[in-house]
Amino acid sequence: MKTTEEVYKSALTIINKVVTLKMNVANGCKADIAELAATEQRIPAIKAWAEANDKIADIRYYLQGGKFNTSSIHFYAQQVAEMFN
Repeated sequence: MKTTEEVYKSALTIINKVVTLKMNVANGCKADIAELAATEQRIPAIKAWAEANDKIADIRYYLQGGKFNTSSIHFYAQQVAEMFN
């Protein structure tokens, strides 16, 4: 069984992937459309886990700061952050 921190790191990896895929699809990459749809379906389970483990604020902070704030990917990170409201 994974620890809370291991699950949290896995969740951030998936979230990061969704943000990147959203940017790729918006920039015209048709190959990522199916992968985005499949990966995005995992967000509700991540949100439920984060609410149960008091990690919602941490995920929002991750999406609203750091590497996402300094690049054009910020817009897509904000879209994903709205899924955690």
